[in-house]
Amino acid sequence: MQFFALIVAALATVAIAAPADQGCQLDQTGKHDEGLHSSKSGNSTGKHDQGSQSSNSGNSTGQSEKVQVGYTLDLNNNTTLGSLSCSSVFDQKYPEYKNYTLGQLPVAPFFAEVPGATYGSSKCGSCWEIQYNNKTPVYVLGVDDASIFQLSKVGFKKLAGKKGLKKGSISAQAVEVSPTYCGLQSSKQ
Repeated sequence: MQFFALIVAALATVAIAAPADQGCQLDQTGKHDEGLHSSKSGNSTGKHDQGSQSSNSGNSTGQSEKVQVGYTLDLNNNTTLGSLSCSSVFDQKYPEYKNYTLGQLPVAPFFAEVPGATYGSSKCGSCWEIQYNNKTPVYVLGVDDASIFQLSKVGFKKLAGKKGLKKGSISAQAVEVSPTYCGLQSSKQ
């Protein structure tokens, strides 16, 4: 009987020490769900196609989190970077875009107010993959601060469609990704 107890204890130790399969997720019933696996994709041009079918890019800097997403009319192609809370950090990270309008950025019109993107914050100039209802994600550049993710109207409509636009805000998944997914080279920091 002691031999059996030692075997069980050894197996339990191995099970605890084994690394978890981080690519596998469970659905709400606790069953394995193939649809929840994230696929990896890349783009040799450095700019991510907003229309491509892709899930988590593999270049994420964190775990996907549930967030509230809306839209704002304050962010449009004519908004100057200098008028936003992220202007000084953006000038340091990406000096080639100093004195630009949002419409002149490679990611236009996919920019957003991001929670925590205050003056001097590392969230300024961050790129985010936002996905709604497992549909094609959009990639947005953090340029200003808000209590929820506030996309340009065009970006929000691409993410949530006409029904989402009527609602005004939605729950979605967001993860910070490499700036190359927003058409920017890695920052100077």
